[in-house]
Amino acid sequence: MRNLGRVDYISEFEYDLFIRPDTCNPRFRVWFDFTVENMKEYQRVIFNIVNFSKTKSLYRDGMTPVVKSTSRPKWQRLPSKNVYYYRCPDHRKNYVMSFAFCFDRDNEVYQFAYCYPYTYTRLQHYLDNLERRNMDYFKRDLLGLSVQQRRLDLLTITNPGE
Repeated sequence: MRNLGRVDYISEFEYDLFIRPDTCNPRFRVWFDFTVENMKEYQRVIFNIVNFSKTKSLYRDGMTPVVKSTSRPKWQRLPSKNVYYYRCPDHRKNYVMSFAFCFDRDNEVYQFAYCYPYTYTRLQHYLDNLERRNMDYFKRDLLGLSVQQRRLDLLTITNPGE
């Protein structure tokens, strides 16, 4: 699920992106996932995500967003020299994460994300696999179902020597 709420065109080479708030709390805007297409080969663009709600972010400590594309389906981190996280007076003193990216191919769809996406389905497959192994120190119990009818699991992990 993508979470861009609005995109403002600054120039052919720069865009301000506004992320929608998190589902359970309208004050929190801490992650993003969006796609870009129809860019020219070798076009360099600056994306400014202008409404982060957190003052402390791993971006301040060197973390960078990830990107993948149609021809390169494996996620890769952007170089840290192209990523900036700062408080911006032009955007009501919100925190802004800006990054520059050079599109290297025509007719590609590029996907950018806050970090490596980890889907609910992938998690369930992983937990199913652990459960099938019948390990003494791992127990999975169903607490209930979410509004979307997804499992809410209680995981109990103990010391295998006890």
